[in-house]
Amino acid sequence: GGTDTPDAGVAQHQTLWLFDPVKKRSSRSDGWSNPSPSPGQPLAVTAKLVAAPQSFNYPCKMKKIFKPAFQVQISATYKGFTDFTCKIKSFLLTENQVSTMDIWHPEVHCAEESLDCHIVTEQIGARAPEGDNDAHQTVVKTVEFTQMKFIAPTRMKQRYLVFAIEMPSLGSLWLQYTKPTVVVSRNVD
Repeated sequence: GGTDTPDAGVAQHQTLWLFDPVKKRSSRSDGWSNPSPSPGQPLAVTAKLVAAPQSFNYPCKMKKIFKPAFQVQISATYKGFTDFTCKIKSFLLTENQVSTMDIWHPEVHCAEESLDCHIVTEQIGARAPEGDNDAHQTVVKTVEFTQMKFIAPTRMKQRYLVFAIEMPSLGSLWLQYTKPTVVVSRNVD
């Protein structure tokens, strides 16, 4: 298939959640922060969707790759240098799961349908310019899901896309695209 138009309102169609591993709950957030980072760890990490296809808001066909692709932008603030791994995995959530995002977690996710080509691992690293080791720096990476597609129909039930951003030994963010879709089989037009 061809390329459709991007969602011009993508900035307004998303919610970022911060997972608290102690409370085992998530809350709406501007990002993850690290008040006392070890060397190489970021001071803060945030994420946002910078591109989404407008066609996601209409019935989507199985096995059709989204064009333009969903793009998640990760921004990390650091001092001196930073180097960490970021694993981004997308999930389809039911309306009920979205209404309880505060207790949702990828490890307990019960998928009714799933996605293919939906995991990207990104190494995020940067070093401050010589002599700027005490100044706050920002590194930005944009991750594209160029081959992501649905592999099962949703039986006309609405589904929401959530990107789980997991930073091992640091923290986790859930980035929810707030516009729903339904997935239809290829034979249905």
